[in-house]
Amino acid sequence: MIGSAAMKYLARAGVDVMGFSSREPASFADHNGVFASHYDAGRITRTLDPNREWARMAQASVDRYVELERESGIDFYDPAGFVVFGPPGSKYVDRVRDTANELATVSRSARPGDFSGIDFGSNTDIEAQDKDAGVINPRELVRAQLILAEREGAKVRYEEVSRIEQHAGSGVSIETIEGNSFDVQRVLIAAGGFSEPALTGARLRLDVQGRVVFLVEADEDIASAMPALIADDAAGLALSEFYVLPPVLYPDGKRYLKIGTAEYDHPLRSPADKISWFWGEGDVREDIRALQQTIEALVPSIRNSATQQLRCVITYTATGYPYLDWLNDRTALAVGGCGQAAKSSDEIGRLAARLFAGDERRYPAITTN
Repeated sequence: MIGSAAMKYLARAGVDVMGFSSREPASFADHNGVFASHYDAGRITRTLDPNREWARMAQASVDRYVELERESGIDFYDPAGFVVFGPPGSKYVDRVRDTANELATVSRSARPGDFSGIDFGSNTDIEAQDKDAGVINPRELVRAQLILAEREGAKVRYEEVSRIEQHAGSGVSIETIEGNSFDVQRVLIAAGGFSEPALTGARLRLDVQGRVVFLVEADEDIASAMPALIADDAAGLALSEFYVLPPVLYPDGKRYLKIGTAEYDHPLRSPADKISWFWGEGDVREDIRALQQTIEALVPSIRNSATQQLRCVITYTATGYPYLDWLNDRTALAVGGCGQAAKSSDEIGRLAARLFAGDERRYPAITTN
Protein backbone atom coordinates (compact mmCIF):
# COMPACT_ATOMS: atom_id res chain seq x y z
CA MET A 1 0.00 0.00 0.00
CA ILE A 2 2.88 2.38 0.79
CA GLY A 3 4.83 1.38 -2.31
CA SER A 4 1.93 1.97 -4.71
CA ALA A 5 1.37 5.45 -3.24
CA ALA A 6 5.09 6.25 -3.48
CA MET A 7 5.08 5.17 -7.13
CA LYS A 8 2.26 7.59 -7.87
CA TYR A 9 3.97 10.53 -6.20
CA LEU A 10 7.35 9.80 -7.79
CA ALA A 11 5.77 9.54 -11.23
CA ARG A 12 3.89 12.80 -10.69
CA ALA A 13 7.21 14.44 -9.82
CA GLY A 14 8.57 13.43 -13.21
CA VAL A 15 10.69 10.50 -12.05
CA ASP A 16 11.01 7.52 -14.41
CA VAL A 17 9.56 4.82 -12.15
CA MET A 18 9.34 1.06 -12.39
CA GLY A 19 7.60 -0.92 -9.66
CA PHE A 20 8.02 -4.62 -8.89
CA SER A 21 5.27 -6.55 -7.17
CA SER A 22 3.89 -10.06 -6.82
CA ARG A 23 0.29 -10.58 -7.82
CA GLU A 24 -2.11 -11.86 -5.18
CA PRO A 25 -1.88 -15.67 -5.31
CA ALA A 26 -5.00 -17.49 -6.48
CA SER A 27 -4.15 -20.19 -3.94
CA PHE A 28 -2.05 -19.31 -0.91
CA ALA A 29 -1.15 -22.97 -0.34
CA ASP A 30 0.45 -23.19 -3.80
CA HIS A 31 2.46 -19.96 -3.49
CA ASN A 32 6.03 -20.13 -2.20
CA GLY A 33 7.05 -16.48 -2.53
CA VAL A 34 6.23 -13.02 -1.26
CA PHE A 35 2.80 -12.28 0.21
CA ALA A 36 1.21 -8.95 1.12
CA SER A 37 -1.21 -7.97 3.84
CA HIS A 38 -3.56 -5.88 1.69
CA TYR A 39 -5.26 -9.05 0.44
CA ASP A 40 -8.47 -8.08 2.21
CA ALA A 41 -11.65 -6.05 1.73
CA GLY A 42 -11.61 -3.92 4.86
CA ARG A 43 -9.37 -1.75 7.03
CA ILE A 44 -10.43 0.83 9.61
CA THR A 45 -9.74 4.44 8.77
CA ARG A 46 -10.03 7.32 11.21
CA THR A 47 -8.17 10.41 12.33
CA LEU A 48 -8.91 9.90 16.02
CA ASP A 49 -5.71 8.53 17.51
CA PRO A 50 -3.84 8.82 20.81
CA ASN A 51 -0.67 9.68 18.87
CA ARG A 52 -0.29 13.07 17.16
CA GLU A 53 1.91 11.91 14.29
CA TRP A 54 -0.31 9.00 13.33
CA ALA A 55 -3.35 11.27 13.56
CA ARG A 56 -1.69 13.81 11.26
CA MET A 57 -0.64 11.20 8.70
CA ALA A 58 -4.15 9.77 8.75
CA GLN A 59 -5.78 13.17 8.28
CA ALA A 60 -3.51 13.98 5.34
CA SER A 61 -4.48 10.70 3.68
CA VAL A 62 -8.20 10.85 4.44
CA ASP A 63 -8.35 14.38 3.04
CA ARG A 64 -7.28 12.94 -0.34
CA TYR A 65 -9.59 9.88 -0.47
CA VAL A 66 -12.39 11.54 -2.43
CA GLU A 67 -10.01 13.01 -4.98
CA LEU A 68 -8.20 9.67 -5.29
CA GLU A 69 -11.51 7.90 -5.94
CA ARG A 70 -12.57 10.50 -8.49
CA GLU A 71 -9.27 10.51 -10.40
CA SER A 72 -8.90 6.73 -10.50
CA GLY A 73 -12.57 5.80 -10.93
CA ILE A 74 -12.17 3.28 -8.07
CA ASP A 75 -14.44 3.39 -5.01
CA PHE A 76 -12.55 2.20 -1.92
CA TYR A 77 -13.85 4.37 0.96
CA ASP A 78 -16.99 3.90 3.07
CA PRO A 79 -17.43 6.77 5.58
CA ALA A 80 -19.19 4.55 8.11
CA GLY A 81 -17.81 6.41 11.14
CA PHE A 82 -15.63 5.26 14.01
CA VAL A 83 -15.88 4.69 17.77
CA VAL A 84 -13.17 4.20 20.37
CA PHE A 85 -14.26 2.87 23.75
CA GLY A 86 -13.10 1.56 27.09
CA PRO A 87 -14.14 1.36 30.74
CA PRO A 88 -15.18 4.48 32.67
CA GLY A 89 -12.27 6.92 32.82
CA SER A 90 -10.33 5.03 30.14
CA LYS A 91 -6.81 6.49 29.80
CA TYR A 92 -6.73 5.43 26.15
CA VAL A 93 -9.96 7.27 25.33
CA ASP A 94 -8.66 10.29 27.24
CA ARG A 95 -5.48 10.33 25.13
CA VAL A 96 -7.58 10.13 21.98
CA ARG A 97 -9.64 13.12 23.14
CA ASP A 98 -6.51 15.09 24.00
CA THR A 99 -5.08 14.53 20.52
CA ALA A 100 -8.41 15.37 18.92
CA ASN A 101 -8.55 18.65 20.84
CA GLU A 102 -4.97 19.51 19.94
CA LEU A 103 -5.51 18.86 16.23
CA ALA A 104 -9.08 20.23 16.14
CA THR A 105 -10.48 16.86 15.06
CA VAL A 106 -14.27 16.82 15.14
CA SER A 107 -15.52 14.11 17.50
CA ARG A 108 -18.11 13.69 20.23
CA SER A 109 -18.61 11.85 23.48
CA ALA A 110 -21.24 9.16 23.00
CA ARG A 111 -23.39 6.79 25.03
CA PRO A 112 -23.80 3.02 24.60
CA GLY A 113 -27.43 3.49 23.57
CA ASP A 114 -26.38 5.58 20.56
CA PHE A 115 -25.39 2.43 18.66
CA SER A 116 -28.13 -0.15 18.28
CA GLY A 117 -27.07 -3.78 18.14
CA ILE A 118 -23.80 -3.23 20.03
CA ASP A 119 -23.55 -4.36 23.65
CA PHE A 120 -20.75 -2.32 25.23
CA GLY A 121 -21.36 -3.92 28.62
CA SER A 122 -19.54 -1.99 31.33
CA ASN A 123 -17.44 -0.09 28.77
CA THR A 124 -19.13 3.30 28.85
CA ASP A 125 -16.34 5.75 27.98
CA ILE A 126 -16.98 6.29 24.26
CA GLU A 127 -15.68 8.82 21.74
CA ALA A 128 -17.20 8.84 18.26
CA GLN A 129 -16.04 10.28 14.94
CA ASP A 130 -18.81 10.67 12.38
CA LYS A 131 -16.72 12.36 9.66
CA ASP A 132 -13.40 11.34 8.05
CA ALA A 133 -13.71 7.81 9.39
CA GLY A 134 -15.00 4.38 8.46
CA VAL A 135 -13.64 1.62 6.24
CA ILE A 136 -11.32 1.42 3.25
CA ASN A 137 -10.87 -1.52 0.89
CA PRO A 138 -7.08 -2.06 0.76
CA ARG A 139 -7.15 -4.08 -2.46
CA GLU A 140 -9.07 -1.34 -4.24
CA LEU A 141 -6.93 1.43 -2.77
CA VAL A 142 -3.79 -0.23 -4.16
CA ARG A 143 -5.52 -0.63 -7.52
CA ALA A 144 -6.45 3.07 -7.52
CA GLN A 145 -2.87 4.11 -6.72
CA LEU A 146 -1.43 1.93 -9.49
CA ILE A 147 -3.92 3.25 -12.04
CA LEU A 148 -2.82 6.79 -11.28
CA ALA A 149 0.87 5.87 -11.20
CA GLU A 150 0.66 4.22 -14.61
CA ARG A 151 -1.31 7.16 -15.96
CA GLU A 152 1.69 9.33 -15.02
CA GLY A 153 4.06 7.02 -16.89
CA ALA A 154 5.11 4.56 -14.19
CA LYS A 155 5.58 0.93 -15.21
CA VAL A 156 4.50 -2.01 -13.07
CA ARG A 157 6.14 -5.41 -13.47
CA TYR A 158 4.52 -8.30 -11.64
CA GLU A 159 7.78 -10.04 -10.86
CA GLU A 160 9.32 -10.90 -7.52
CA VAL A 161 12.73 -9.36 -6.88
CA SER A 162 15.37 -11.91 -5.93
CA ARG A 163 18.47 -9.70 -5.75
CA ILE A 164 19.38 -6.02 -5.41
CA GLU A 165 23.04 -5.15 -5.93
CA GLN A 166 24.59 -1.71 -5.78
CA HIS A 167 27.49 -0.93 -8.10
CA ALA A 168 30.04 1.68 -7.03
CA GLY A 169 29.17 4.90 -8.80
CA SER A 170 27.07 3.22 -11.48
CA GLY A 171 23.63 2.59 -10.05
CA VAL A 172 21.84 -0.54 -8.91
CA SER A 173 21.00 -3.81 -10.60
CA ILE A 174 17.74 -5.61 -9.86
CA GLU A 175 17.17 -9.28 -10.65
CA THR A 176 13.83 -11.09 -10.49
CA ILE A 177 12.97 -14.73 -9.95
CA GLU A 178 11.80 -14.82 -13.56
CA GLY A 179 15.43 -14.28 -14.58
CA ASN A 180 15.11 -10.70 -15.77
CA SER A 181 17.68 -8.03 -14.92
CA PHE A 182 17.28 -4.24 -14.75
CA ASP A 183 19.77 -1.41 -14.23
CA VAL A 184 18.39 1.55 -12.29
CA GLN A 185 19.73 4.64 -10.55
CA ARG A 186 17.99 4.34 -7.19
CA VAL A 187 15.72 1.92 -5.32
CA LEU A 188 12.90 2.28 -2.80
CA ILE A 189 12.15 -0.85 -0.76
CA ALA A 190 8.55 -0.96 0.49
CA ALA A 191 7.78 -4.67 0.85
CA GLY A 192 6.52 -4.69 4.43
CA GLY A 193 7.42 -7.79 6.40
CA PHE A 194 9.07 -9.29 3.34
CA SER A 195 11.58 -6.41 3.04
CA GLU A 196 14.20 -7.90 5.35
CA PRO A 197 16.21 -9.99 2.83
CA ALA A 198 16.91 -6.78 0.90
CA LEU A 199 18.18 -4.96 3.99
CA THR A 200 21.47 -6.80 4.44
CA GLY A 201 23.99 -4.56 6.19
CA ALA A 202 21.42 -2.40 7.95
CA ARG A 203 20.97 -2.82 11.68
CA LEU A 204 17.21 -2.44 11.62
CA ARG A 205 15.02 -3.40 14.53
CA LEU A 206 11.99 -4.94 12.85
CA ASP A 207 9.50 -7.14 14.68
CA VAL A 208 7.34 -9.04 12.18
CA GLN A 209 4.27 -10.60 13.80
CA GLY A 210 1.63 -12.88 12.37
CA ARG A 211 -1.94 -11.85 13.05
CA VAL A 212 -5.12 -13.87 12.61
CA VAL A 213 -8.36 -12.14 11.66
CA PHE A 214 -11.78 -13.59 12.47
CA LEU A 215 -14.72 -13.02 10.09
CA VAL A 216 -18.39 -13.56 10.99
CA GLU A 217 -21.11 -13.52 8.37
CA ALA A 218 -23.61 -10.72 9.01
CA ASP A 219 -26.55 -9.17 7.22
CA GLU A 220 -26.68 -5.72 5.68
CA ASP A 221 -29.02 -4.39 8.40
CA ILE A 222 -26.13 -4.40 10.86
CA ALA A 223 -23.88 -2.74 8.30
CA SER A 224 -26.22 0.22 7.87
CA ALA A 225 -26.01 1.22 11.53
CA MET A 226 -22.59 0.10 12.77
CA PRO A 227 -19.37 2.14 12.83
CA ALA A 228 -15.84 0.77 12.99
CA LEU A 229 -14.70 0.13 16.57
CA ILE A 230 -11.46 0.06 18.56
CA ALA A 231 -11.29 -0.94 22.23
CA ASP A 232 -8.39 -0.56 24.62
CA ASP A 233 -8.36 -1.87 28.21
CA ALA A 234 -11.95 -3.00 27.67
CA ALA A 235 -13.64 -4.58 30.68
CA GLY A 236 -15.73 -7.74 30.88
CA LEU A 237 -14.76 -9.22 27.50
CA ALA A 238 -12.46 -12.05 26.48
CA LEU A 239 -10.14 -9.48 24.88
CA SER A 240 -9.22 -6.11 26.32
CA GLU A 241 -7.61 -4.73 23.13
CA PHE A 242 -9.21 -5.30 19.73
CA TYR A 243 -10.76 -3.71 16.65
CA VAL A 244 -14.00 -4.48 14.81
CA LEU A 245 -15.10 -3.52 11.30
CA PRO A 246 -18.78 -3.26 10.40
CA PRO A 247 -19.99 -5.84 7.86
CA VAL A 248 -17.89 -5.47 4.71
CA LEU A 249 -18.72 -6.97 1.33
CA TYR A 250 -16.15 -9.63 0.40
CA PRO A 251 -15.39 -11.13 -3.03
CA ASP A 252 -17.61 -14.16 -2.28
CA GLY A 253 -20.64 -11.81 -2.31
CA LYS A 254 -21.22 -12.05 1.46
CA ARG A 255 -20.81 -9.46 4.20
CA TYR A 256 -18.60 -10.19 7.19
CA LEU A 257 -17.94 -8.52 10.51
CA LYS A 258 -14.21 -8.54 11.10
CA ILE A 259 -12.40 -8.62 14.44
CA GLY A 260 -8.70 -8.70 15.19
CA THR A 261 -6.33 -8.19 18.09
CA ALA A 262 -2.65 -7.73 18.90
CA GLU A 263 -2.92 -9.55 22.23
CA TYR A 264 -1.40 -12.76 20.86
CA ASP A 265 2.10 -12.75 19.44
CA HIS A 266 3.21 -14.97 16.58
CA PRO A 267 6.80 -13.86 15.80
CA LEU A 268 7.90 -14.57 12.23
CA ARG A 269 11.69 -14.48 12.02
CA SER A 270 12.45 -15.81 8.56
CA PRO A 271 10.93 -15.73 5.06
CA ALA A 272 9.96 -19.38 5.55
CA ASP A 273 8.11 -18.49 8.78
CA LYS A 274 6.13 -15.82 6.96
CA ILE A 275 5.24 -18.04 4.02
CA SER A 276 4.07 -20.87 6.29
CA TRP A 277 2.00 -18.37 8.27
CA PHE A 278 0.11 -17.34 5.13
CA TRP A 279 -0.33 -21.02 4.33
CA GLY A 280 -2.31 -21.30 7.56
CA GLU A 281 0.28 -22.99 9.74
CA GLY A 282 0.70 -22.14 13.43
CA ASP A 283 -1.62 -22.77 16.37
CA VAL A 284 -4.19 -19.95 16.57
CA ARG A 285 -6.91 -21.76 18.50
CA GLU A 286 -6.57 -19.48 21.51
CA ASP A 287 -6.73 -16.39 19.28
CA ILE A 288 -9.86 -17.65 17.52
CA ARG A 289 -11.61 -18.56 20.76
CA ALA A 290 -11.03 -15.12 22.28
CA LEU A 291 -11.95 -13.30 19.06
CA GLN A 292 -15.18 -15.25 18.71
CA GLN A 293 -16.20 -14.80 22.35
CA THR A 294 -15.52 -11.07 22.13
CA ILE A 295 -17.44 -10.39 18.92
CA GLU A 296 -20.41 -12.51 20.02
CA ALA A 297 -20.61 -10.60 23.31
CA LEU A 298 -20.29 -7.24 21.56
CA VAL A 299 -22.75 -8.01 18.73
CA PRO A 300 -25.09 -10.71 20.09
CA SER A 301 -27.17 -10.95 16.91
CA ILE A 302 -24.37 -12.69 14.99
CA ARG A 303 -24.09 -15.71 17.30
CA ASN A 304 -24.18 -19.02 15.41
CA SER A 305 -23.33 -17.31 12.12
CA ALA A 306 -20.84 -18.75 9.63
CA THR A 307 -17.21 -17.85 10.33
CA GLN A 308 -13.79 -17.99 8.73
CA GLN A 309 -10.30 -16.68 9.35
CA LEU A 310 -7.68 -14.71 7.43
CA ARG A 311 -3.94 -14.25 7.98
CA CYS A 312 -1.76 -11.17 7.69
CA VAL A 313 1.53 -9.88 9.08
CA ILE A 314 2.35 -6.64 10.85
CA THR A 315 5.80 -5.09 10.80
CA TYR A 316 6.65 -3.14 13.94
CA THR A 317 9.57 -0.74 14.29
CA ALA A 318 11.53 0.35 17.35
CA THR A 319 10.14 3.89 17.09
CA GLY A 320 6.49 3.07 16.50
CA TYR A 321 6.65 4.97 13.19
CA PRO A 322 7.54 3.85 9.65
CA TYR A 323 11.22 3.80 8.77
CA LEU A 324 11.55 6.39 5.98
CA ASP A 325 15.23 6.90 5.26
CA TRP A 326 18.21 6.14 3.05
CA LEU A 327 20.16 2.95 3.69
CA ASN A 328 22.93 4.25 1.45
CA ASP A 329 23.28 6.75 -1.39
CA ARG A 330 21.26 4.54 -3.78
CA THR A 331 18.73 2.64 -1.67
CA ALA A 332 15.91 4.06 0.46
CA LEU A 333 13.21 2.28 2.39
CA ALA A 334 9.65 2.83 3.54
CA VAL A 335 8.99 -0.04 5.92
CA GLY A 336 7.09 -0.61 9.15
CA GLY A 337 3.38 0.11 9.22
CA CYS A 338 3.14 -0.86 12.90
CA GLY A 339 -0.45 -2.02 12.33
CA GLN A 340 -1.62 1.51 11.50
CA ALA A 341 -0.40 2.23 7.97
CA ALA A 342 -3.31 1.18 5.76
CA LYS A 343 -5.40 4.30 6.42
CA SER A 344 -2.31 6.53 6.21
CA SER A 345 -0.57 4.82 3.32
CA ASP A 346 -1.11 7.67 0.84
CA GLU A 347 0.69 10.14 3.10
CA ILE A 348 3.44 7.67 4.03
CA GLY A 349 4.01 7.01 0.33
CA ARG A 350 4.17 10.77 -0.30
CA LEU A 351 6.77 11.17 2.44
CA ALA A 352 8.78 8.28 0.97
CA ALA A 353 8.72 9.93 -2.45
CA ARG A 354 10.01 13.16 -0.88
CA LEU A 355 13.23 11.38 0.03
CA PHE A 356 14.08 11.30 -3.67
CA ALA A 357 13.58 15.05 -3.93
CA GLY A 358 16.24 15.64 -1.28
CA ASP A 359 13.73 16.73 1.34
CA GLU A 360 14.73 16.41 4.97
CA ARG A 361 13.79 13.01 6.29
CA ARG A 362 11.01 13.03 8.82
CA TYR A 363 11.36 9.70 10.61
CA PRO A 364 15.12 8.98 10.58
CA ALA A 365 15.21 6.55 13.51
CA ILE A 366 17.31 3.79 11.94
CA THR A 367 20.96 2.87 12.24
CA THR A 368 23.00 1.74 9.24
CA ASN A 369 26.49 0.39 8.90
